[in-house]
Amino acid sequence: MAGLEVHLKSPAAPPGSKHFIKRISELFEKQQDADCRIVFKLDRTPIGAAPDSAAGSGSGPDNNGSNEEEPREVGSLLAHSWVLRYASDELAAQMNWDEKKAGGKRPAKRQRIAEVEVEVDEAQASTSGPPPQPLAAAPGLPEVVVRVRGADDVPYAIAAIKFGYTGLVEVGGVREALLVRRQADAVGMAGCVEACLEAVKDKLQQAAAASKATAASSAAGAAAGPLAAAGGSGGTGNGGGGGASLSGLPALELYRCIELWPNQENDPDWAVFTALLAEAKKQLVEHFGDALAVLNSKELYDLMRTIPAAAMEALLESDDFGTDSESSVLLMLDRWMDVNYESTNTEARRRLCGHIRLLQCSDTYLSFIVPALALAHHDQPGTKSSWLPITPVDANWFTLYATSSEPMKEALWKSRPKRRVPAAWLSQQPRRQCLAPAGRAYNLSLSREDLVSEFGRLQPEQTGYVSMAVEGAPSPSLLVMSGLMWGVHLSAKHGQTTGGLWLGLQVPAIASGAAAAHVAKLTSSKPAQVPDSSVRVFGWAGDGQQVANAVVSFDDSDIILFDQLLGLTIGLAVAPEPAAPPGQQGEQARQAAAVEAQWARYLRDGKISGTITVLPLSLPNAAA
Repeated sequence: MAGLEVHLKSPAAPPGSKHFIKRISELFEKQQDADCRIVFKLDRTPIGAAPDSAAGSGSGPDNNGSNEEEPREVGSLLAHSWVLRYASDELAAQMNWDEKKAGGKRPAKRQRIAEVEVEVDEAQASTSGPPPQPLAAAPGLPEVVVRVRGADDVPYAIAAIKFGYTGLVEVGGVREALLVRRQADAVGMAGCVEACLEAVKDKLQQAAAASKATAASSAAGAAAGPLAAAGGSGGTGNGGGGGASLSGLPALELYRCIELWPNQENDPDWAVFTALLAEAKKQLVEHFGDALAVLNSKELYDLMRTIPAAAMEALLESDDFGTDSESSVLLMLDRWMDVNYESTNTEARRRLCGHIRLLQCSDTYLSFIVPALALAHHDQPGTKSSWLPITPVDANWFTLYATSSEPMKEALWKSRPKRRVPAAWLSQQPRRQCLAPAGRAYNLSLSREDLVSEFGRLQPEQTGYVSMAVEGAPSPSLLVMSGLMWGVHLSAKHGQTTGGLWLGLQVPAIASGAAAAHVAKLTSSKPAQVPDSSVRVFGWAGDGQQVANAVVSFDDSDIILFDQLLGLTIGLAVAPEPAAPPGQQGEQARQAAAVEAQWARYLRDGKISGTITVLPLSLPNAAA
């Protein structure tokens, strides 16, 4: 019919016989119809060198009569050439067996193979992951050689070969998937490399879904948290996604096996892999949250110090990784360097340090901490103390700039050391501010036993101080704000009806060796600004109802000296004079009762409770 266009739609590819596919998959490792033997041998080719031309062929000594020792066999597997030759071109190339070596003819595909006992460790068989390695296979069959770097790689090579039968990748985690991928790439198992990367993607997606569910659950319970019940304001805890579950996070597992990543220069899978890295980086940042969260959560802090350099760089270079101040980011990197310096090289350390926005550090850091690190770098190059590659001259420029007037800053900016320092050091853009306007509150507590132990032994005219514990912090009685270490303390004087609520500044535990000595020297008796914050101790009536709290608030106009306290006087009850039972124990009991009576207004459930709330810095150009 003229003028009539007919578009024929190609029929969908038939899925194939399910029965046939099932029977093929069931043949894996089975004697039925097996006509060859996969032999796993150690690859002695140095990493990075071109492989031996004979390595993939399974041939013995080379043709020029070399007596080179045959690579050691570390495992074997019954196989079916009529399956694998269509699954892998690399394996198929070895299946053109010399008829002379095969006795003039290829073995019949349906010949019966003598039964061979295979030992399998019961504990290994009961665990998930790649299949256990067969310890033996029938001799006398043509061999197909698969090279492995070590005996530990054999299970992953077996998993790659199994894919040729089943079309499935069975792995327990990201590392296993990448190990199978490496073996699949080596044997040219069609589709297996892509399936392994898809398995990694699935692990990341599952983790993302679980993280969203956890976040929703946490948000639902936040309104009824202990701080809300106590009448506090703001949010409690840290801003991270939790440290306990993060240790098994697929994103972190991906960064822990960087040696298994595709080659960025020449691997065609790199483009696909970059998408996986982008998702992993996103999850990594979401779980660690921000520098303030990391430094004030023992779980996140301990985990942060174990992450590889690639993961640390992912955090530092991300615009989504927040902080209260760049000083906290510098402290976080210092604490990581403290345990990872020896496992990094100069280039890796320069890359990490190059992501610090040094100009955004506090005046205190640029006046005392950075110069101390510069002196250590100058005095002891190549040591842990010298991890920050900055010279005293450049550190002096940052100090001058931080403490100068606006006209002076304009003049200094023209002579900035832009050719000597990383571009990020001079960045005018702060990181994302991690604190909401209401701030972030951390719970404080002091047990009745610690209270009595300190104040119960005071003699007339003596004053005692006791530190309150910060819930969940790496250092039990210290909180990090703006990269500095702060403690909340209570004080009492023997026989007095008033006590004290104090905020104390401690020399930061930054650097080690020479750098730590320089920090201590430069900060001794020096002033520092107090970050915007408030400290609250809860007061209670006899019926358990909350009454007036003891509160002290600070802002950046408050100045404190290192190793000194700043705070206010709080009222205590007039301590009755309880009768003292005879003996030393009786006197101790009397003193304990007197202390408890003095602090009865603040004691509840065997402890004194409160919060310290960190408020956002008052920076006009702070990132939202």
